[in-house]
Amino acid sequence: MKNLKTLLTAFLFYSALGFAVDVEAFKCSIEFAAAPYMTTHEFSLGKTEMMVTPVEVAAAPIRLLVGTAITDRPLGGTVRGGRFLLSHFGNQQPEVELSIPGYDGGATSASVLVVSNDGRYAAVSGGSIFGGPAYFFDLQSTQYEPFASRMETRNHYRTYRDLYWAQIHRGLAGDPHARFMLEQLGGMGQLFDAIQGIHREYGELPPPAVEQVDAMIKQIVEGMLGRPGADLGGGYVSKDEDEPIPTCSLDFSPNGTQYLADCADNLAIRDIVTGELDTRIYLTQSNGFSPLPIGGHSRFTNGGKHVVSYHRGYQEEALLALWDAEKGFACDQIEVDIAYDMYVPIDRAFARSPDARFFVLSGKSKAGFTTQVWTTNPNEWTHELLMVREFLSSSKEEGTEPPVAFSASGTYAVGLSDGSVELYGADRNRLSKKFENGHARRVSAVALSTDGKLLVSLSANESTLVLWSTTGEFEPIRLKGDANTQYFRFVKFLQDDDSQVLVESINGSRKELYLVDLFRMRAALRDRTRSGQ
Repeated sequence: MKNLKTLLTAFLFYSALGFAVDVEAFKCSIEFAAAPYMTTHEFSLGKTEMMVTPVEVAAAPIRLLVGTAITDRPLGGTVRGGRFLLSHFGNQQPEVELSIPGYDGGATSASVLVVSNDGRYAAVSGGSIFGGPAYFFDLQSTQYEPFASRMETRNHYRTYRDLYWAQIHRGLAGDPHARFMLEQLGGMGQLFDAIQGIHREYGELPPPAVEQVDAMIKQIVEGMLGRPGADLGGGYVSKDEDEPIPTCSLDFSPNGTQYLADCADNLAIRDIVTGELDTRIYLTQSNGFSPLPIGGHSRFTNGGKHVVSYHRGYQEEALLALWDAEKGFACDQIEVDIAYDMYVPIDRAFARSPDARFFVLSGKSKAGFTTQVWTTNPNEWTHELLMVREFLSSSKEEGTEPPVAFSASGTYAVGLSDGSVELYGADRNRLSKKFENGHARRVSAVALSTDGKLLVSLSANESTLVLWSTTGEFEPIRLKGDANTQYFRFVKFLQDDDSQVLVESINGSRKELYLVDLFRMRAALRDRTRSGQ
């Protein structure tokens, strides 16, 4: 299977090269000064406080959401706490200042921050294995207090029971190895044969059958762990109770109804509003694959039907695992040659497209600083992981992995080390357009409008921003920064507003945010064209 996957990946990649013969090219030759088109926003941060998450944006009105870390000395040191801040653009004082606790009550940084695709919900957590509960906000409400604070838990009895059910669902989906796994786990091979016969006859498992199977699984688990409350000797008593664990990462489903919480050794998919558990996924060797390190990061993929978890190593290869988001069983697992790179924020190291059909890995590989675009592909019984394209940076500088941005209309842009940007079509295999002469040095960030008609690229090393029309509607425009706008880091279109982008820059030790008015840029271009300048 893996050999077939490798061949399929190679076919997709090299066939894409074959299709990229007639590539439409756009060149930039018009330059404006940046200052007239940029409005500055500054956050009021403490002397030992710094932003630790990329800024999220909610539109109408424009609100900025950031997470911070509070340390014992300026520009670093031991973390003493963290805050979640929400500000209307232009207001220096934030409307929300929420301290973020760890799961043990101690202080932690607000290192995980996500906003749903529709801009309605936001969630924040301390992240990592030292994090705590996740706080949820309804951004359409005039009350900015969190409407929920949820702490995830684990329970060893529930874990084992759920793992048996995951194998059963896996077998019913067609995995030929599931029966063997059930037999090894607890001699349930013959029981699975009966379950499979019932499922084949009715097309589902009737509730009475589910209850009977669940009772049998409970007996097997209690035979392994002892009955709850039983004396296990040595002062240990078996416990069937929930143990609090931190939320390491968060993601919203593309339709905005669910969220995914990575909780150290398991993943929980819940209803955003009610918190009701829809699926629990366990990161364990009992799923039929290799053991997975805890404290990874997870994203929805395949339109929300699956979940991919990313487990990064510091010096070794990382692991990707694919899970069924409804039943919780494992579908695929693969090693990737991308290790941890501290210079790449997690939202770029492990990102996904708005429709959750594709995800992106960026980091350091044996070949250099690398970005990979991945998707899922149907196999003989479920889905498997498939790398579509790989982009390698020619720069030797840390954190120079080629940036990738998706539109909601099925295109993605990639910024390259030579200062150019490539655009790939809806089929995700065909290079359709190339944008050149916008930057003299490497592209550090890219953004696509919702409809894919506007493209913005940044070059951090030269403080330039270029607005491109992917349809050729207008000439490309370069904004050149000055001494007050240094080192552009990221760019993002506002939700439901393709006329403005948010840009972050570093000016000395201070981070600054700029709102760039693309509408005014285009109006200035029209005026220049009419006047013949």
